[in-house]
Amino acid sequence: MDMFRSISLLLAGIAVFLLGIKLMSSALQSGAGRSVKKALARVGDNRFAGVGLGIGATTVTQSSTAVTVMVVGFVNAGVMSLVQAAAIIKGANIGTTLTVFMGSFGQFRISAVFMSFGIVGIFMYMLARKERIRLIGQIITGFALIFIGMELMSLGLRRDPVINEFFTNAFISVAQNPAGPLLLFLLGVIITVIFQSSTAVTMMVVNMASYIRIANQNYATCTCCLGYIAPVIPLDAAILVILGANLGTCLTAIIVSIGASQNAKRAAFIHLSTDIFGFILFLPILWIFGGYISNALLFIARGNNSFAASFFHLFYNLIIIAILIGFIHPLVRLVTKIIPNKPGELSTEPQLYFINEKATPNPMQIAAIMPDGQNETTAAIAAAEAIAEISPFIKDAVFSEIVNMAQLAHQNLDASLKAVLAGNVTAEEKNAIISTEQKINYINKGIGRHLAKFSNDAVFLENKKIFNSLHHVIFDIERIGDHAMNLLEEAEEMKRSKIVFSEPAVKDLENMFQTISNMLHLSLEILETRDSEKLDDISKFRKQINESRRDFGFNHIDRLNRGECNVEAGLHFYVIMSVLERVKDHLTNIAYSVKTTKGAQYEKLKKLSKERIKQRSKDKDVYW
Repeated sequence: MDMFRSISLLLAGIAVFLLGIKLMSSALQSGAGRSVKKALARVGDNRFAGVGLGIGATTVTQSSTAVTVMVVGFVNAGVMSLVQAAAIIKGANIGTTLTVFMGSFGQFRISAVFMSFGIVGIFMYMLARKERIRLIGQIITGFALIFIGMELMSLGLRRDPVINEFFTNAFISVAQNPAGPLLLFLLGVIITVIFQSSTAVTMMVVNMASYIRIANQNYATCTCCLGYIAPVIPLDAAILVILGANLGTCLTAIIVSIGASQNAKRAAFIHLSTDIFGFILFLPILWIFGGYISNALLFIARGNNSFAASFFHLFYNLIIIAILIGFIHPLVRLVTKIIPNKPGELSTEPQLYFINEKATPNPMQIAAIMPDGQNETTAAIAAAEAIAEISPFIKDAVFSEIVNMAQLAHQNLDASLKAVLAGNVTAEEKNAIISTEQKINYINKGIGRHLAKFSNDAVFLENKKIFNSLHHVIFDIERIGDHAMNLLEEAEEMKRSKIVFSEPAVKDLENMFQTISNMLHLSLEILETRDSEKLDDISKFRKQINESRRDFGFNHIDRLNRGECNVEAGLHFYVIMSVLERVKDHLTNIAYSVKTTKGAQYEKLKKLSKERIKQRSKDKDVYW
């Protein structure tokens, strides 16, 4: 009967433990999921920042699997590059180690306090009306259930001496077997595949590796520590199971990538290859030096088995990332060769379409390849002549890339406005807009690097003014892309609030956007041809847009008075017109960049207008 009760307690403990992790993880994802997704979607190219974001996202969601699945989804949608995905996935592996340390507290008396928090969480969840309070209650309840589950598992494994001895002897026998390390590793992989959570498996193993204080001396006790039950699984065996759990968690990402794009498959394969590398590196070391490593970990953890196992999990992931973080780009290239694009499939990776940074030499490189027999002066002259020959091609490539960047910004602006006018945005449309924004940001940085390479060299002195102005041009285009993202946020808010514009309002906004589109094409034409005579047409567009904004505002007030529109829709209507007006200002700067270095002609005109208004007010008589 005792054996049946022990087995029942063990199974119940596993169920409660997994339920606690699920409750806490789902509540954290519901409360912070949007913020995490937005942060993941906007991550830059800095791999260290990506690792940090992966750690933070996993800490917030309490699930490295959830973060990895989100990353694979973003890569599939073209929102994230493989380099960004690789860094975040590596960071997620570290983030999960912080959760595992919770399992080490199950052996302490404070765990009883954590378990008692469950009643507080239940009441918060059941009685609170605010969704935020309910989510906090769910998090607290899940946190308490984790410790309750670990306590039930401990009781089940250690309540009956027969079960305790069976598991202990089984793990010891396997560990002593010549193929034992490999078998324990495979056991960790299999259990993680079944539970679909490396965090859950690792925490269970950490709990099973701990000593438990007892008062009843009828239980089997450790020969070296009277009053404690010996751990169910030895530390050296626990380490190998944890190593297997790290590889087993890759299956979820692989399943998600099935049927997805080639890039999504590559992201999942990067996750798998990272853990395979860890397995190849660590398994032979643990096989040979497992005893020494266990003793070293026990020394660091001051003799505490569960903390020693947790420290191994942390050190393992830190070492893997320290080795691989410098090889992210080569790893991405290797995975791209292993999983090539399908015939006819276009790459969704951000890239420069006209500028080839590797093929375009800088002045120092050209001087370095001059013949050895030349003196420094002759070599410098030869280098200058060589650069002068390729200068027009460099400038043409830069202008073509800027026009391409502007077209992407216009494309995003158009797609975002259509979503706003429809009052709805699908997941595919949203991902496409975010993906294009990522491309704009990437091209912006690429052009900036390219301009910085040449703008300070004397050979390009005659083009220095143009290059300097182009820095401001790409900033204005990038800001237009950001305004498209603002419109996307408006579309999402309107969808959530079920707000739809009236037909006259839609027509007004379409007319205003059409004028913006015509102004954009003219601004790019002026930029490419350097034709300042057409700047008068830009001023006409500016005046037309300003008048439209005023007239459309009056039209909206008339519709409000007639009951054709509501106040909520009006708020979004004015925000969208303001966004389009800001786009107009950036287009003005782009066009006027042919006359001024900064291109901020609009700001100068506005400042001059304010000064004239101020002067006129001084000249008038004031009566009060």
